[in-house]
Amino acid sequence: MALLSYASSTDIEKGIHPMCVELNGKVALITGGTSDVGRATAMLFAQAGTKVVVAGRSASDGEAAVEEIEAAGGTACFVRADLSNAIGFEQLMDKALQAYGRLDVTVDLVE
Repeated sequence: MALLSYASSTDIEKGIHPMCVELNGKVALITGGTSDVGRATAMLFAQAGTKVVVAGRSASDGEAAVEEIEAAGGTACFVRADLSNAIGFEQLMDKALQAYGRLDVTVDLVE
């Protein structure tokens, strides 16, 4: 499955963002979602109609990212995660799946 697809010229004329064609209704996990690039990426996915799981180490930054997404009309949740070991990754996946029941896309932006 391609992460992005190109909208037709008709879609673009209607104001439909090219990402919306493929990502609307999907669930995305963004690791590093509390960083500047990760947060912006999470917002773009949310604007495309994707439910977003924002993962990172900072609870305050994660909750702020979720609030920003929700204020813009998106759907998101935050999962605090330490991905320096396999246990942290397994816990993240369990919590992400509990939140929305599935994952369609993952974006790894951990530094």
